[in-house]
Amino acid sequence: MEYINNTKVYKNLVSRDTQRTHMYTEKLELLEKYLIEEYQKLITSFESYTKHDWTHTINVLNYMYDLLDDPSKFTEEDLMLMIFTALLHDIGMAWSTNEVKILLPNVNQDEKITEIIRVKHGEFAEIKINKMV
Repeated sequence: MEYINNTKVYKNLVSRDTQRTHMYTEKLELLEKYLIEEYQKLITSFESYTKHDWTHTINVLNYMYDLLDDPSKFTEEDLMLMIFTALLHDIGMAWSTNEVKILLPNVNQDEKITEIIRVKHGEFAEIKINKMV
């Protein structure tokens, strides 16, 4: 993995070295490959906002992990949920031009589209995540 393998939470997860952690790391590898493509859409769609790239996502993940009092008290599932949450927290903002035409067929102005997606990106994330499952 290119991005998350150096995070504290990922290192904690793989250090547990169980059958489940191996399964989880395989899932994370697939998710990261998917997100590499999706993040390109996000970076070009929201140029005027905080840069939503891998650095931003990894920072969110590290901040979340740093908030834990005692990470050893958290299960592998808890750590996976934390990783998935951080990785997917802005996925509802990642849409290609063609996808936007389908998602918002009656909206033509770029500024209006960007604002609608920004406000509703939680709802739009559900669409993306449901397509992944």
